[in-house]
Amino acid sequence: MKGKIDKNGKLWLWRGNKYKIQECPIHGLTYNCGDWCPLFCEPEADTIGKIELDLCHGFHIFNKEDFVDERGEHEQKAKN
Repeated sequence: MKGKIDKNGKLWLWRGNKYKIQECPIHGLTYNCGDWCPLFCEPEADTIGKIELDLCHGFHIFNKEDFVDERGEHEQKAKN
């Protein structure tokens, strides 16, 4: 699975053949899933090349090369 957090903090997941913005499972079309939410955790890199992103409805695990954090300083934390 591929994913990214854009420069505005919104979560996008690769579905089919393109990135698709993810909607909030609680508020639906009213909000996009993103770092505005207190249940959206910062991506955490582990020692075996994976990145875990915890969300309100579960978590996603990405290979480091399949996840991009475009928010600047947060991008550097995810790469380390």
